Amino acid sequence: MTIICRFLGCLVLFVAVTTAHAQPRPSTPAGNAPPKPVMTTINSVNPNPFNSRTTVAYTLKQAGRVTIKVFDAVGHELQTLFDEHAAAGKHELEISGKIFTATGSYFCSIVWENEPPVSCSLSFQK
Repeated sequence: MTIICRFLGCLVLFVAVTTAHAQPRPSTPAGNAPPKPVMTTINSVNPNPFNSRTTVAYTLKQAGRVTIKVFDAVGHELQTLFDEHAAAGKHELEISGKIFTATGSYFCSIVWENEPPVSCSLSFQK
């Protein structure tokens, strides 16, 4: 089963495969480039839910320009938290609860260079 959703202006593809019906992946057809490796991973959001602050831990596989933004549940940008060059490796970013106006779900988006964003959910409780 394949489900395609639109989230924060980007397409997100979810694929569910059961073990009994899993098929080996076909090799890349000639002339098509293999998929790009994921350059950013979000390791954890702790604590979550939170009220005064939370920390997002993430890893960059290569150095590059990183932009981290927070959005509300309907996709309105609340704040750009980081927009600078960052070294490869593990990083942590503390997010203050002061930027949130109401209890609810929010999203943190991390963009490395011009790659598609990697996002996580934030649950703020006043």
